[in-house]
Amino acid sequence: MIDGAKLYAETILADKLRGSLKSKILVEQTVTMPELHPQISSTFDASFYDPEAKHLKVYDYKYGKNVQVDAKNNNQLLYYALLASKDLDVETVELVIIQPRAIYKDIPKIKRWRIKYKVVEQFKESLIKAINRVDDSKAVIQSSLINHILNINPEELGLSNGTHCKYCKAEAECPARLAYLPSDADIEDKDNTVSQLGYEKLADIYAKSKGVRAYLDAVETRLLYLVSEEKINIENVKPVFKAKRASWVKDKLKKVIAHNTLTTT
Repeated sequence: MIDGAKLYAETILADKLRGSLKSKILVEQTVTMPELHPQISSTFDASFYDPEAKHLKVYDYKYGKNVQVDAKNNNQLLYYALLASKDLDVETVELVIIQPRAIYKDIPKIKRWRIKYKVVEQFKESLIKAINRVDDSKAVIQSSLINHILNINPEELGLSNGTHCKYCKAEAECPARLAYLPSDADIEDKDNTVSQLGYEKLADIYAKSKGVRAYLDAVETRLLYLVSEEKINIENVKPVFKAKRASWVKDKLKKVIAHNTLTTT
C-alpha cells in the first residue's frame, strides 16, 4: 500500500515539475454543478492545472488489481474533468489512471489519455441527455418497482444490461437486468440437462454467468438485510453468515440499503 501511494504522489509531483510556476495541484476537491443538475457533484482524487498552457490533468487512483481500468474513453474521468475544469480556461486535458497493483505485466501501472477540451464538452452534452432521460423515466421505473410490476420495456427507458451494472444499487430489480437472466421455465426444465445442450447454448449461458452471479449477490444482500436488520420473516431465508463475511455484512448493508427500492409488502 505504501509503494502504491508513493507511485501516486511521485507521478503527480513529476507532472507538476514539468508545468509552469503558476501551475497548481488540487487534492480531494468536491465540486458541484447545480446549473446542470442538483445532483451533479463529486470528489475527485487529484487534479493539476497549468494556466499558462491552459492544460488540465485529472488523476484517479485505483488500488484494486482484478479489474484493469483504462484512461481512454473513461466516463468517470471525463466526468471528473468536467467538474475539475469548472471556472478554468482549458484547451487540453489529460486523464490519468494510476493503478499500482495491475496484475498483468504488459499493462502499465500509469495510463494516460490526452485530449482536446472539446471531448469533455461533448461528454457534457451526452451527460445532460442521459440525465434528462433518467429524470423522464424515473417516475415510471419507481412506480413499476414499488408495485413489483416489471413488465415495462427497458429499451424505451434507455436501460441496458452490461458491465456498467456492476455497482448499480438498482441491479436487483432493474427490468433490463431481469430480462437478461434465465427464465423460471429454463431453470425448471429438468429434461434440458447440461449434457444435452449444444456448444452454442453452453457458450451463451457461460457468457451470462457473471451477470447472473452478480444479480444473485444483490438479491442475497437485500434478503439478508430484511431478515437480520428489519426482522422480517421470509420463508427459507435465515441470517446465517460465514465467518469471513460476518465482520462486514451488517455495516455494508446499512450503507447500501437506504438506496434500495424494494418494499417489504
